Amino acid sequence: RLGLSPAILDVGDDLRLAATYDLVVSTVGSPNVLDQRHIQPHQFVIDVGFAVTQEPISAHDGDVSCTAYHVPRFVTPVPGGVGPLQVATLIERAAFVIAGAPIAKWLPALSSRDAAVLL
Repeated sequence: RLGLSPAILDVGDDLRLAATYDLVVSTVGSPNVLDQRHIQPHQFVIDVGFAVTQEPISAHDGDVSCTAYHVPRFVTPVPGGVGPLQVATLIERAAFVIAGAPIAKWLPALSSRDAAVLL
């Protein structure tokens, strides 16, 4: 397990426990469920949650309150942080780590034409 101690927090749990971990991946989908009480400066926070709110105007919000973006070492903003492919890759790799399985190096199959476009 590479010295990792994963935890899953669910509805009704004390979300302040999130502040005790180095990496927080939030997938709730409820706007602003995490704020300064749940995040510490040493953390990396990956906000996968996405919600459309109507108050005061229509907006897209993540699980992490934008008022807490300055707190962690790194945070993915919503919108514009992570997309569905990144989420799938994150979940796949987390499952490998938790299961103690080796993770194969990921390399995209690019043709020379594709590589030229990416440069």
